[in-house]
Amino acid sequence: MTRGTVFAGWWVVAGAFLAMMTGYAVAYSFAAFFGALESEFGARRGETALVFSISAFLYFSLGFPAGLIADRTGPRPVVIGGLLLIAVGLVAAAGATSLWQVYAGYGLGVGVGIGLSYVPSVAAVQRWFVRRRGTASGLAVAGIGVGTLLGAPLAHQLIAALGWRQTYLVLAAVAAAGGLVAGWLVRP
Repeated sequence: MTRGTVFAGWWVVAGAFLAMMTGYAVAYSFAAFFGALESEFGARRGETALVFSISAFLYFSLGFPAGLIADRTGPRPVVIGGLLLIAVGLVAAAGATSLWQVYAGYGLGVGVGIGLSYVPSVAAVQRWFVRRRGTASGLAVAGIGVGTLLGAPLAHQLIAALGWRQTYLVLAAVAAAGGLVAGWLVRP
């Protein structure tokens, strides 16, 4: 590495940070949609909360299979595929005419999408570093916190301006763009 160039592993850290920020911003924006979904579908709180529960169950359960897939294919296609799946799920949820369709779109799309993108992006970071591995991993995973912090307030503002369905479409576009950029940066 010549003086003045950035070690390529730091670009992988940036990609992992972006992947996690994007995925978790969408996931934890769900609170902003709660009232709109209850009103739209005449749902009780528990029925509406199940949307997020499905999503969280899936993204916490899919680390092992996502790691296996990434070991075979490399992290890039898994991270890109995961974030594009989030976008597809949001588009499906935006067109929902009943709450079960939000379960399928948001619950499955966001849950499986984050489940596919989290472990492969963290593993990619760790493979690039011997020294500063903890720092690199910590910076990458900080994307979760930033996404969690930004997601709900952004969604709340968008819902007020555009409505919940259009907000899901905006978030889908953000997830797709974030997925392509993150996937371009995250590499074995």
